[in-house]
Amino acid sequence: MEYTFEPLTKKNQNDLKPLYKAVFGKTVSYKQIDEKYNTSYLGKSHFGYFAYFKGKPIAFFGTILMLMQQNGASEISAQCVDSMILPSHSGKGLFTKLGILTFENLKNNNITFIWGFANQNSENRVLKSLGFTFHERFEGFKIFVAEKSLENVFRKFALTRFLYEKYCSFIFSKYKSDIEFKGSLNEKNIVKSIQNKDFQEYKSNNSNFVIKINDIFFWIKIQGGLLVGDIQLNDESNFDEALNKLIKLAKMCCVKDIIFQTSPNTTISKLLKNRKIEKFESWAICYKNFSSEFPLENLKLTLSDIDTF
Repeated sequence: MEYTFEPLTKKNQNDLKPLYKAVFGKTVSYKQIDEKYNTSYLGKSHFGYFAYFKGKPIAFFGTILMLMQQNGASEISAQCVDSMILPSHSGKGLFTKLGILTFENLKNNNITFIWGFANQNSENRVLKSLGFTFHERFEGFKIFVAEKSLENVFRKFALTRFLYEKYCSFIFSKYKSDIEFKGSLNEKNIVKSIQNKDFQEYKSNNSNFVIKINDIFFWIKIQGGLLVGDIQLNDESNFDEALNKLIKLAKMCCVKDIIFQTSPNTTISKLLKNRKIEKFESWAICYKNFSSEFPLENLKLTLSDIDTF
């Protein structure tokens, strides 16, 4: 089979729609695609590569840019976010080919390293085929809220989904905050994302928001439970009371669980690891260094960093 390869651009990004539908069974709009891949707030946007067969998109490897920092210095990195290949074209080496083409494009644009969250299906391919380094595994914490979740029921139909989201927005309305969120990763020498207003605005297209409870800030999203992307502590002694209040609010939104995910040995991990709550191993964090001067072995992330949050 003869394939042609083209970089992702604003002009061809609509070719992602049939791939999302065929591979993930997901219907996405042009607006949703542009909001994800348009990182022009960093001065550069749209990084990925398509494979075409007979003029039709059959595979894609995508990344989004993220600004990272370590002890006051900053670099632009890329996060691996989408890998899609039609089943009829799998096993042709397209994953590796598209990854390498994307890496070259990133390096030519002074992107210093690439990283991502790899699940069980992609971990071996990322490490063996693309030469990523395994860093560590994300830690997950699940707080029980209710036996059954009505969230999934409400999300089945457009009208009930709309009403449910309006209801949840009302429940949290008096707690919402427009603070410039700084997050929980304050340990010295770590490599982390820069969570400034620009980053929050870019991420806001994913229906997440910041709330304040007892002087504790939670960056949350309701999707398959109440997801906590990150927290910001002003006084750790208020955390227990704030968490209990968050559980009550989650119950009012009819979700089953509150879910935290974070790198090991971080503030969230230390706050939750000794509690009697369910713990689980999550995705592998992997990276590939192009030209970074950062000690990438010190990379630390929270759930707010993943593209779907």
